[in-house]
Amino acid sequence: MSERDLVVISLSGVQRFITESRSTLDLRAASRIIARLAAEATDLIAAVPGASLVFPACGTGRPEGQDTSDRALAGEAMPNRVIALLPARTGETVARQVKEHLCHTVWPSWVETVFAPDGDPLPALNWPLVQWVVAPDTGGSYDQQWHRAQEHLAARKNIRDFAQDWAEQEEPCSLSPRWPASPLPPGLRPHEKDVLCAVNWVRRRWHADIEPGSGIASTSAIASAPYRDAALRLWGRDEVVTRTIWSLHTAASGIDTQGVRDHPLPGVRRVKGERAADWLAVNGGRWVYPSTWNAASLAREFELDAADQKVAAKVAAGHAAAKELAEALEKHGVGAPCAYLAVLVQDLDSMGAFLSGEAPDRDGRCITVARDEHTRVSEALGQAAAHQRVLVHGVRGRVVYAGGDDLLALVPAADALAVADRCREDVPATLPTVSSGVLFFHHRSSLRHGLLRAQDALAAAKARKHKHGLGVGFVRHSGSHAQCVLPWQAENSTATKHLSVFVPSAGDRARLSPGLVQDLVECADALNNDKGLPVEVARAEVRRLTLRHTVSLDAVPGTTAPSSAVEGPNEQDERRRFAERAAASLEWMATQSGKRRVDESAARVAVFLRQEVL
Repeated sequence: MSERDLVVISLSGVQRFITESRSTLDLRAASRIIARLAAEATDLIAAVPGASLVFPACGTGRPEGQDTSDRALAGEAMPNRVIALLPARTGETVARQVKEHLCHTVWPSWVETVFAPDGDPLPALNWPLVQWVVAPDTGGSYDQQWHRAQEHLAARKNIRDFAQDWAEQEEPCSLSPRWPASPLPPGLRPHEKDVLCAVNWVRRRWHADIEPGSGIASTSAIASAPYRDAALRLWGRDEVVTRTIWSLHTAASGIDTQGVRDHPLPGVRRVKGERAADWLAVNGGRWVYPSTWNAASLAREFELDAADQKVAAKVAAGHAAAKELAEALEKHGVGAPCAYLAVLVQDLDSMGAFLSGEAPDRDGRCITVARDEHTRVSEALGQAAAHQRVLVHGVRGRVVYAGGDDLLALVPAADALAVADRCREDVPATLPTVSSGVLFFHHRSSLRHGLLRAQDALAAAKARKHKHGLGVGFVRHSGSHAQCVLPWQAENSTATKHLSVFVPSAGDRARLSPGLVQDLVECADALNNDKGLPVEVARAEVRRLTLRHTVSLDAVPGTTAPSSAVEGPNEQDERRRFAERAAASLEWMATQSGKRRVDESAARVAVFLRQEVL
């Protein structure tokens, strides 16, 4: 017998709130808001005499020796659901106190910080969405209480409070149109003004007013991080590299009159006492791309006169410096800055059923539904989250949130598949299998679109019969896109082993032309038909087509095949070796997608990886 009330408190609407982000700062702030709300709920419950936290377990995800009162770091691995055992007949009272505290004390204090206490009246919004259920002590076991609480929570999710948030005469919020826009907070600079509701102004001003220093690097900074790190490691060693970084800094400083600051990334080298080098490490993310240096777009963004000769000269100087830096780095074997980055999302499979003893862990065992077992699971999730942050930061990426059972991160394109695999492997076998989504998108494209596509890829991976899948997709700057879904493991191989064939390594000059997809699609019926071509003939045809469309970076411009005039024996051998491996991996991916030899979506993803992920 438990002789305690089981209380479950859930923050609802989290996925929608986080996805409604225009920038990485919006995204990070949304995650921090949810984590801080969950931490506040946890702290209030933990202070109740006789209370016992189940999720999160005390200390979950915190580095050794960190005080739980450290608000700058608390909640990094905090789930959006808090589960606790409370003394019998106190559960409902405490649950109501938690909701009252979050909705009428914590959140209003943040709004007041952003808008100032004597600001204009703000529309009342139904936020945060706090739901709770209590399975009271009725003399049964923890197992029985747990299942009653899950039934109550499922029923509670189908009930809406129908609070009216809308004022018809108000302009809608540009991020969350279901809410009306509010007056502007005081003290905004011109480029910071926007049409936002009060909830999203708290989100937008979070890193400045609530948690200073809690920001996150931009998409451009993450995409270009490996390139900038390589440049900074040559600072002072290569005169041309050093000089062009200074030139780039001077040109950008002349254009960026608003002093817009980015945020540093772990793993990108910092050079103490060197202004231009430090600028490149922190703020140079977007400026290393020659395509950034467009006079019309920069003039519009920074409110400059594009016809001004001084502006035109600075833009021309910046463009020349970006190109010269790329040329100087190429001599050291460093390719051009990759225009793409990746969203990585990860989720444990059937987590609710697993906690209810109805789904197995990775080793095939189901847990006993008991408080000690749930506490052990919570601790394992916290440790997995801490390890995942280390893995992501180790490749110059940034974690948006990591709860152990779920992960959202932004990583440089070239490392995305490898770090996804390592984060999957890092989940202990005592937890369920993992499904993941990796979505590549252009650093100047819509972040929100990328987030939605990444969630689609994850959903497709989890829709597989046995789950444990990997959805990989891309969205080009033009808007064209594709996605394929593969099992993480099958036939003594892994998805990343075959996908990584298409990610170029340093010095790898073999590429795939887009014509491969068209040729494979035209032959798909014959290649996928068991009654058509013999197996070996079909495989030989896939190899032939792959080799035909494998081109060298030294190929004659405008052709789909390399020119023998510029390609030597070494390059020919490299192309053949790559084509052999690529054809075998294309067949493996097609087979796992339910086809025999050719899967169009997998081929499109493969060609994208070989063309764009540098």
